[in-house]
Amino acid sequence: MKLDELVTFDLIEDRIFDLKQAVNEDVRAFIADELCILGTNFRRYGGNSSDLESEFQQMANASNSLSGNALYYADSWLSKLLVNGSLIHHGRSRDVIQYLFSEFECSPVTELLSDRFDLSWKALMEEASEEIVFDWWVLWLTHRYPNIAILYLGPARVQRYRWLSDLSLLEVVSFLPNFMLWGLDQFLCKAKGRFLVRKLAEGNNIRRISGLPFPFTKRMAHAFAHAPKTSNLAEAVWYGVVVGLNGEEALCTILRRHFRDSEMDSGMILEMTRFLIRNDVGKLEEDEISRILGYLQHLWDEYGTLPVKGWTKASLRRRVEEWYLQVQREELQMREIRMGYYQNGYQNLPTSWEGAPYQPFEQEIKGVVYRIVQLTSQEALLEEGRRMHHCVGSYTSKCVLAGTSIWSLRSVENTEVKSLVTIEVGKDRRIVQARRKMNAAPNEFCRGMIRQWARRERLRF
Repeated sequence: MKLDELVTFDLIEDRIFDLKQAVNEDVRAFIADELCILGTNFRRYGGNSSDLESEFQQMANASNSLSGNALYYADSWLSKLLVNGSLIHHGRSRDVIQYLFSEFECSPVTELLSDRFDLSWKALMEEASEEIVFDWWVLWLTHRYPNIAILYLGPARVQRYRWLSDLSLLEVVSFLPNFMLWGLDQFLCKAKGRFLVRKLAEGNNIRRISGLPFPFTKRMAHAFAHAPKTSNLAEAVWYGVVVGLNGEEALCTILRRHFRDSEMDSGMILEMTRFLIRNDVGKLEEDEISRILGYLQHLWDEYGTLPVKGWTKASLRRRVEEWYLQVQREELQMREIRMGYYQNGYQNLPTSWEGAPYQPFEQEIKGVVYRIVQLTSQEALLEEGRRMHHCVGSYTSKCVLAGTSIWSLRSVENTEVKSLVTIEVGKDRRIVQARRKMNAAPNEFCRGMIRQWARRERLRF
């Protein structure tokens, strides 16, 4: 049974009468009472007592009935209305919230929201969570009754929604993409999100807004505006890119995850994305797409470009398979070397060793510390191999028996440590190899670091 079926018509009428009587006959006392409980920050954040009195009068005259939704949501939202660290526990405050929600439901905003999501208001209320409906109500309240909003919503929430309070409410709801309306508060909580919400709410085209990771075409901008309503900003951007290029939606998540920490410039990422879409890679299984991305990343690391002109989907898959087989052969060779040492009676190798006499390297650039450190234990080699997805974890025997030393170029930013390049130095002072993740060649920035260190330690590179 629905909540509004449990509430008698007489009870609803009595509550409306009590509230109207409280506001109309003794509005100053009512406001003073509310300010005493809630109003420590009211004036500090721009509240005006005279305007508050006027808003309460308008509110009391705006509607004649309370909906079942208003009775339900008011009780549910009391815990959200946190002011000065104390929850609202006040009978009239609950009545005011109910009254405000009833007016919100009768406003043109709810009709426009129904049109935007192509659902009746009843169906939209059933599909949206309480948090989403609460965000819409807050947006309406900060426009309709700004002083009542300051009184009940608290300073932090009011400050967020003030980014939109000087704009036409109907234009805000009309211009914002559905995914932003569906998660409005999460976008307003972050500076980048607030900036983007404001620009789009003003009616600006996404293509003319600075700060996006990719330059958008018209098709990309259209796809971005129609991203699934549950998308966050990164998901919506990738949806715009992939769908705008006529790609499969399945590619969006895979590409976003793969390029999250990539050093590629946006132009190269778009070139790679176009190549994948042109060859219908989005229709393949996710594991194979990830392998293809790993291979293309290797090509970019090795050549600084994508030498894929004239490639077909079949030739791409063949090259990827050949490359992974080569990586597996190299790993197998290293295991055979290790087993050879074992067969010659060296089963009891130490798990740590003294290492080569070369000194470590350290340089700070723009707040990031870069270090080249030696790995002198089996545990350190295994951890490096796990991080970098290559076979250095099997190099214990080479380090102990063949005089090889293994080094790791790492970045340290705040407390986050990342392995960038693994370096093998032979007994003859020659850098045998330097490899990034998946045995990719180091980029020019990392090569420069390694050259400086090699020059100082008189190593051949």
